Amino acid sequence: MSKLEEDIETVGRVKRPLTSAQKKQRGTVIICSAALVLLALMIAVFIILKEELAERMAAEREEAEIKAVLDVDTIYSNVYVNDVNIGGLTKEQALETLESQISSVPTELTITFRCDNFGYSREFTFKDLGVSYDFEGAVNEAYNFGRENSDLKQRYAEVMENKDRGKYLDSEWIYDNTKIEECVQLICDDIDVEPVNSEYLYEDGVITVTDSSSGRKVDKDRTVEMTMELLPIKRSADVMVPVEQLAPEFTREDFEFTSTTIGSYSSNYGGGTSSRVTNLSVAASKLNGQTILPGETFSTNDCFSPYDEASGYAYAGAYVNGELVEDIGGGVCQVSSALYNAALMAELEITERYNHSKKVGYMDYGYDATLAGDVKDLKITNNTGYPLIIKASLENGAVVISIDGYEVHDSGRTLEFYNELTDSTSTSVTYALYKKVYENGELVDTVKINTSTYKTS
Repeated sequence: MSKLEEDIETVGRVKRPLTSAQKKQRGTVIICSAALVLLALMIAVFIILKEELAERMAAEREEAEIKAVLDVDTIYSNVYVNDVNIGGLTKEQALETLESQISSVPTELTITFRCDNFGYSREFTFKDLGVSYDFEGAVNEAYNFGRENSDLKQRYAEVMENKDRGKYLDSEWIYDNTKIEECVQLICDDIDVEPVNSEYLYEDGVITVTDSSSGRKVDKDRTVEMTMELLPIKRSADVMVPVEQLAPEFTREDFEFTSTTIGSYSSNYGGGTSSRVTNLSVAASKLNGQTILPGETFSTNDCFSPYDEASGYAYAGAYVNGELVEDIGGGVCQVSSALYNAALMAELEITERYNHSKKVGYMDYGYDATLAGDVKDLKITNNTGYPLIIKASLENGAVVISIDGYEVHDSGRTLEFYNELTDSTSTSVTYALYKKVYENGELVDTVKINTSTYKTS
């Protein structure tokens, strides 16, 4: 066949129309091919969905298993505190278990407090000192194990790993500072001794001086500090108690000077009633022998009180709000006034003093010193630097007061007191009291002592 013939035959073959049978056969092939492709796609999708479902179910099973392990209200397995397994227990059960199986603190450990200077020793156990295990803190730590990570899988891995090897915790010690201070206070009670001052004693006209003695005092704060520093070491130890020696403020040597009368005064009470004389006698007896140490302030009211019949006082005339009435202890102001004048002569510091509302018969204006319970007092401060002793008595119808001590002024010093009217009204008068000071007869100073106003009606 020639080339031309072949071309003609090919062209004729291509362009020849398909028969109906051929068309039907071709359609069937296309449909089957599409169906096969769709089936393959459906199978692929099913396989993918099945795998995803399997993975999801596996993940859900794993999550359920994890939650079954983690979502419990107990401590996870094999968690130990001080070698006691509290895994699987609630917090309350774990705390009860630890408290029942472990002593709160080793009782054989002690702290011995010593002071070798005078052979003192006292021992306290750690339990006495308030040391104990912090079981509650340890249980909380044990419960929190495996719960602090936000990632469930990491928590699960940590818990499961611990299930095999165990988690070991130690309970820390806690300290009760109150108990430590209480124990140290017991030591202070054993050791502390107040110093004793030498004192003047005046009896039956004779002055004696008592002996002094030293004291000692524990440095409580430092002892507590040292104790708290030793306890965490967790072994028995000694504490050398720091003790301060306390010297008395006044010793016998402080009283070894030539005592002399540095101020005195005598006030006549004349023919007073028996009740008034009784009150003068009681007040004088209370005042007699009183000592005033250097820098100390003496309260006349404290000395005379209480004003009651049990103290020996009787009802007698006294000024109350400007009126003369019968009052318990009436008349004692004559003793306080005599003491005031003796103190002025001794040139002591007058810390507190009040005049009567009206002039009294036994004292001139400005020289009196009234008392009234807790409201008005005569207070005298010892500014001499040496101890003073007050002597008081009733002699020959007079209240006699003297103050003995060391004369700190030169022998040429003399005093003169005088009062001066400074104001006068229809109902009152005011006087000022002055002191003139002479050195070897020469006036060197004039000092105003007080200003006193009295009702005249």
